[in-house]
Amino acid sequence: MTEGASVAQHLNELNTITTQLSFMEIEFNDEVRALILLSSLLDSWNATITAVSSSSGSSILKFDDVRDLVLSEEIRRRESGETSNSSTLHTESRGRTSERNSNRGRSKSRLGKSRSGKKDFNCFNCGKKVHFKRYFQAPKKDTGA
Repeated sequence: MTEGASVAQHLNELNTITTQLSFMEIEFNDEVRALILLSSLLDSWNATITAVSSSSGSSILKFDDVRDLVLSEEIRRRESGETSNSSTLHTESRGRTSERNSNRGRSKSRLGKSRSGKKDFNCFNCGKKVHFKRYFQAPKKDTGA
């Protein structure tokens, strides 16, 4: 595969070669074909190759699954305007955000409260600010009830 070439074109060439080899009675099982596809990709695909091979674990790679993944990655790269020599793996909105104090994931009841929110309240008895009932020394007012 050459730099800037279409992955679909590369897949067609790979299928042509495997078909020609099968006429000579050289057959490849599904996993070998998937590994040949992954190993034939350029260095710019290393992150994708690593992700595919590590995600398979101990299960057998399937050529159709790897082919579909590679084709969808090519489409994603083309649509996002990435060059083919970019080696980053796209991880859309995964992990922690770089923004601080984002309220994502917090319950709605906690969104409006601030840590210093208790200083905004007046005493139920004397009307003064910034003290709590447990620290209040004066006797309770008679509310006339």
